[in-house]
Amino acid sequence: MPSLYYSPASTSRQRIRSNIVGRLSVLVFLLLLAPLAIVNCLISLIEGRSPWRRSVAAQGLSFPEFQSGWLRDQWALLLIVRGHLTWFDGSTVNAGDTLIQSEGLVNERKLHALSGLAQDASNDCLGMGARGASYLDKTLLLLRYGLAKLFYTDSQGKHSKQISLFGIEINNLTMTQAVDALLSPVLFNGNGNGNGNGNDRTRTACFVNVNSFNLARKNPALHRAINQADIVLADGSGVRLAAQRKGTALAENVNGTDLLPHLCCQAVQKSLCVFLLGGQNGVADEAATKLRALFPGLKIVGTQHGYFSPSESQGVVEQINATNADIVLVALGSPNQEAWLEANKHCLNARVGIAVGGLFDFFSGRIPRAPLWLRELGMEWVWRLMQEPKAKFKRYVLGNPAFLYRILRHKNDI
Repeated sequence: MPSLYYSPASTSRQRIRSNIVGRLSVLVFLLLLAPLAIVNCLISLIEGRSPWRRSVAAQGLSFPEFQSGWLRDQWALLLIVRGHLTWFDGSTVNAGDTLIQSEGLVNERKLHALSGLAQDASNDCLGMGARGASYLDKTLLLLRYGLAKLFYTDSQGKHSKQISLFGIEINNLTMTQAVDALLSPVLFNGNGNGNGNGNDRTRTACFVNVNSFNLARKNPALHRAINQADIVLADGSGVRLAAQRKGTALAENVNGTDLLPHLCCQAVQKSLCVFLLGGQNGVADEAATKLRALFPGLKIVGTQHGYFSPSESQGVVEQINATNADIVLVALGSPNQEAWLEANKHCLNARVGIAVGGLFDFFSGRIPRAPLWLRELGMEWVWRLMQEPKAKFKRYVLGNPAFLYRILRHKNDI
């Protein structure tokens, strides 16, 4: 009959054996990753930066992380090998003489933080990778996280509320901060003068993405119009990469499609009236119908398609003013929408005008939104290209590589 009693000597031998195995595994790990570590150090030296920075994994565990190269957080793998960290949420790890529930190296919240996806941009559970997830879910999450780590770094650069990229000034805000800025008390509780701004014009806002920068480079009028806007928001992974290259950290990817639901909720709460301007004939009407169904109580007081001539523009302004709209969403495409707002902001009675690109196409149901996993990787543009290959070929197939070359070749001019 086997004994249930373990002698101190037996326990000591097991501990020594465990330590030897642990040290051997660490040695093998270090030998396998040594070539990659050398390459990462060389890349950092070429870029003129320190090879290391300190990163925090979970439960206060910290480890050195490479600032450049590939598999930059490879030392987190060492913590996993040693049993101090797990891949996913909900597993137990060793913390001294006790077992604790680990946050895990990988979860969707960290993935979203990498690519800049707003944490509340979807209704999906952000806790994917916890104990209840299947092995397939965990594998796919790990794959998405690994792909994101190839392109994006953790937001450890300089944080500033205002950043400049290629001469365009951007308000570096989260989704919540952006909505608050658009619907600020100063803006909507003015002194009764004119449109409520406390001045004689409509406040304007726009989103800038890779296409905006490519167009503005050859279009000085667009460059001026964007910089004349009161609020300029960063939209897309390309802008995030440019800021990352400059050593600054973007708070979140603030795009119009994710922002509109928040804006509509606030509009309902504040009893604000919305006007939809732009899109093909009937698209704004369809978007208005869908938005009213999604947000009961939303006051959409008028719509107008975007195919009007310059000579008809004054009539469109009068049409908007007649509805007493507080918010005007302008979907005329860039650079037309920015130019139209800049030219008419002194004539409009609305309190804020926002250039929103192809927003109505999504909310009308004309074009389906990219699946979440593509948005998590910052690759929604791939979906747009698949939906409209002919219309978007120049914008994405030619424009994206040109912008990427620009930020890699001209780092000091970003």
